[in-house]
Amino acid sequence: MPNIPLHTLLFAMMSSLVVGCGLADQPDAGGKPQVSQQQTNDPNALNKSGNPILFDAIEKSDLAQVQRLVETGADIEKQGFGNQTPALWAASGQEWDICLYLLNLGADPTVVDHSGITIPYLAFKSNILPASYQGQYLAKVKEFLIQRKLDALNILPKQVRELKASGVWPPKAMSAK
Repeated sequence: MPNIPLHTLLFAMMSSLVVGCGLADQPDAGGKPQVSQQQTNDPNALNKSGNPILFDAIEKSDLAQVQRLVETGADIEKQGFGNQTPALWAASGQEWDICLYLLNLGADPTVVDHSGITIPYLAFKSNILPASYQGQYLAKVKEFLIQRKLDALNILPKQVRELKASGVWPPKAMSAK
């Protein structure tokens, strides 16, 4: 057994007790409630970072949990960090199976984050191995985008920001889901 000072063990036990009771979940500086997925039945609740809890399931590569949250009412267009939606969050994390699932449910493939990143840009710039699990889903996401002529939206983030600033994003002819 490692030689851990008693005060360190007591602090760890007290900290886990406080967190487990929900006493550590105070509002953030902006007054947003900070809750964990385990503490709420609301599929649109925010996590401690202020993102929808759907983002947590995406970060864990947990498609089954994403599906459960969506089936119980999670908003697939609810924005989180950097104005990303769950589908864009999944794409930015190379979670192409989750991205495709959300796109097939109607998630907006033309959404833009604060820096001008889009799902088409990420999909066509990805260097993930085609034979890998996620690579196979990436191919399906690309097919989804091509079928809807959204591959034409594979443009540099700087250009997307300029188009958005001028009020012409997404291009009307290409915004079909």
